[in-house]
Amino acid sequence: MRVKSFIKHGVEWCPVEIELSFMPGLPQFQFLGLPDTALKESQWRIKTALKKQGFEWPKGRQIIVNMRPSNIRKSSQGLELAIACAFLWATEQVQKSPLLPEIPWVYGELSLEGDVIAPKDIYRAECELESEVLLTGQSDEDFPFSTAQIENLKSLETLYVNLSSGLEEKEEKKIPEVYFCKSAAQLLKVIATGEHNSLLVGPAGSGKTTVCEMISHLLKSSSQKDFREIKRWALMMNWPIQQRPFVMPHHSTPNISMIGGGSPPVPGEITRANKGVLVLDELLEFSSVVKESLREPIVSGKISVSRRGIKKEFPADFLLLATSNLCPCGNLVPGKFNSCRFSLIRCRSYTEKLSGPLADRFEILAFSHLWKSNQEVSLQEIYESVRNAQEFAKATRGQDMVNAKVPIKIIEDTMDPFLKSGGMPEISGSRRRYQAVMRVARSFADLESSECIRLKHIQLAIGYAVIPFAELQEIFA
Repeated sequence: MRVKSFIKHGVEWCPVEIELSFMPGLPQFQFLGLPDTALKESQWRIKTALKKQGFEWPKGRQIIVNMRPSNIRKSSQGLELAIACAFLWATEQVQKSPLLPEIPWVYGELSLEGDVIAPKDIYRAECELESEVLLTGQSDEDFPFSTAQIENLKSLETLYVNLSSGLEEKEEKKIPEVYFCKSAAQLLKVIATGEHNSLLVGPAGSGKTTVCEMISHLLKSSSQKDFREIKRWALMMNWPIQQRPFVMPHHSTPNISMIGGGSPPVPGEITRANKGVLVLDELLEFSSVVKESLREPIVSGKISVSRRGIKKEFPADFLLLATSNLCPCGNLVPGKFNSCRFSLIRCRSYTEKLSGPLADRFEILAFSHLWKSNQEVSLQEIYESVRNAQEFAKATRGQDMVNAKVPIKIIEDTMDPFLKSGGMPEISGSRRRYQAVMRVARSFADLESSECIRLKHIQLAIGYAVIPFAELQEIFA
């Protein structure tokens, strides 16, 4: 007799197959497959529950319980019901319900009286079940998967199935009533449309953090596939479940909490932001280990963590937004060195905390001291512009992917013939600067509902993806 259930392995939930057989010997359970102490103790709870419910125990036979995979230590809250059900079906004291498949999923706890309890971590089963039914205890809660619920072991023959609609709940968009000047509004539009990694620098109190916080209200909802991944990790790590995670850690957060670690390795804040937004307020105050560790996930969408010979790869596909001052007092801006009260040496050492390779991975750099104080554009207007741009991209190019993720060759194919034939302005800097210009230009074109990337879109993109980076490099020249 075989059934399927779940065990906890590190931070992950793993499916396990339970096979039950009988051999001559003392009437007790023998667990194979690295059971932990709690699982070994559960044999007395299972045996007591079966007897209390009036079921017979085999005479002169021991029950062999084999759990696969055999190389993982088994720890679980819900294997008790799985083992008890396998025993009752194998001994034919209870006939398996036709509502269940040949090898059913079973997960639940037992009381000494034989009552069946749905474990608190049962929600994690959603990641593995898909359209299958899970046999568990009775609960008043609505599970996001189909269940067959029983009150006690006696009621195994009279199952009823609660079917799940399988629909994901979407968070209703609530746009705050916030207003921005035209230049800040344009920045918000282009970042949200293409989901471009962006660095905002400038004096304290100029609105950098507010812009980053408002970005989360402008992003489109995650796809069903992405939301399942978000939910899977949130359930495993007890993180809040959000359509698009918004993570804004303090710069004093320890390296291991940001990146991940431990033995076995567990994910950190970088993985919590997967499929969402990671905001690093005061970027230069973060440790160099954290800053440089961002280089891998920005490119690959994954982060590798190694501890004590164990290497784990965690998802880390996020929109990175960062803010920073350029000097300790916060007043230094390009072209206005006299506004800073610190020495040239101290200011230079502060800006050197931002390495060239990390800075090059930002597609947009914006100076907040250029934003005017007059508030003319509402966040609702910005949101509508972003939605229209993304709907235009889908309608004309069939593109669901944001521009920051689109291969550069596909974007180049949408250029105006004039640009392809030699009208393209020269773009200084690395290959990444060229790619950033093209992707940002594509976002500007979408905002104007233009099928082609035209010269004006390239010029706008250069103003975000090239010129500010050059000004930052020449700030002490």
